[in-house]
Amino acid sequence: MGNGQRGSGASDDKYHVLDADWGKIRVPKDSLIALALNPENEERERRLLIERGTMNWSISKLGDLLWMFVPEFRPMIAELARREFYEAVQYNRFLTPIRETPLADALYTEIIRPIMTVLPEKQELLERCLLVMHRILAETRDLYHLDVFCIEILDPLFAAGHRAVIEALNPDLVLLVEELNAQQEVERSS
Repeated sequence: MGNGQRGSGASDDKYHVLDADWGKIRVPKDSLIALALNPENEERERRLLIERGTMNWSISKLGDLLWMFVPEFRPMIAELARREFYEAVQYNRFLTPIRETPLADALYTEIIRPIMTVLPEKQELLERCLLVMHRILAETRDLYHLDVFCIEILDPLFAAGHRAVIEALNPDLVLLVEELNAQQEVERSS
């Protein structure tokens, strides 16, 4: 659909002139198309999706948040989705969400590891990646995601001497990881 922008001065009391992808259209102010193309409604829907943390066409919790907050990672998500579609067709199986492990691995190898060589230039991108991990762990307190993030991202970063950078950029993430790791140790020893 269009970008929902109003045309210049051609609206009156009963009609809006909106810019759609295919050109300007004149629609009644109370029509469904005027509602759908209204940029305020589009932005409200976008904010609701971000608050919810999932898209209408969900990739997975991690995939959705990466899509929303790390647009630089979208080509990698698209490639993983392409593989999922291909394998579903090839092996005659149903589609499944993209697994967290390949997403985390690709995030580390394609985005985070290269960022570490150009800090502070790309610090804001790294902060968004860490924010996604922190949000998932804080919302779910899920040991599965903890393992995925530690094995695929945090352990390699810490082993490469980047713990202080991660702690400086998102200390709450590091504290939460430590808390969940301690919880996991207690559960394993029980």
